[in-house]
Parts: sequence; C-alpha cells; structure tokens
Amino acid sequence: NEKVLLHDGEVFEIDGIKIECFLVPGHTWGHMVYLIDDRYLFTGDTIWFGADG
Repeated sequence: NEKVLLHDGEVFEIDGIKIECFLVPGHTWGHMVYLIDDRYLFTGDTIWFGADG
C-alpha cells in the first residue's frame, strides 16, 4: 500500500471524483478537511444530535 502526503490546497481526482484538500489549523494539529466535487465536505468530526452525556 502506497502512502501519499497531502498538502493544503492540493486537488486530485479518483475515478472522476474531484477532491480538494484543506488544512484547518487550530482545530487539531495537522487536521485536514476534504471537499468532494464542490459539494460534500468530509471533516472527520462528530456532530451530536440531542444531549451528549
């Protein structure tokens, strides 16, 4: 398995799907989010509905 280091602002394509990479400093060290086809944002965060305890 090949590992690839992604950089802020990098754009690449997998099977015709456009993926843009964005560094989000201040959230966690090295945290990245990914914008898919200018429509979906993968953040890696969890969103709670209702109480969290």
